Amino acid sequence: MTRNNSTKETILFYDGECGFCNSMVALVLKNERDHAIRFCALQSDKAEEILTKVGVLSIDPQTMYFLEDGTIYARSDAALQVSQHLRWYYRWLRVFRFVPQSWRDFLYDFIAKRRKTLRKGYCVLPEERQRIRFIN
Repeated sequence: MTRNNSTKETILFYDGECGFCNSMVALVLKNERDHAIRFCALQSDKAEEILTKVGVLSIDPQTMYFLEDGTIYARSDAALQVSQHLRWYYRWLRVFRFVPQSWRDFLYDFIAKRRKTLRKGYCVLPEERQRIRFIN
């Protein structure tokens, strides 16, 4: 987690070429309670620009990043922060913050290395009102 007060946006950075990652974006879109999250594929120039500005010098496509109130979260920390924006029945996942980060990130990395085989060929097709929340 890195703090940088230069941006107050709430953005989920994800691997736009990964079916599993796209299905996670679809899950967030379907279950988000506050509609505050914007989305940006890691492969975009805008992702590189924003992430560099907040201190991410080397972008890893296996890593999900979440920017909220000027703080950048990565891997399992990012997933736990995102869960706070979801409906009540997903927010219980926040209890995993009490699990040591090294254990959480081990599980995150295990899934991340296999993410492209978990779900293939899935692309997020946002509704018209959701499209403005995607950063190109």
